[in-house]
Amino acid sequence: MTEYHKKRPMRIVIVAPGSLVEQWREELFEKFGLEFRVFTRELEAANPSGNPFNAEPGW
Repeated sequence: MTEYHKKRPMRIVIVAPGSLVEQWREELFEKFGLEFRVFTRELEAANPSGNPFNAEPGW
């Protein structure tokens, strides 16, 4: 995943059970140096369109 990500910037969606989200996030950073933002209901509600992927730079 890391090599592909370096060659082609893109969005990556990882779906995990709520109880594992932070564990996955930490492991992806520790093992691959990748930082991810967690999509939450609060993030969705904070964006007028309801779609933070369009509103937030870097998504």
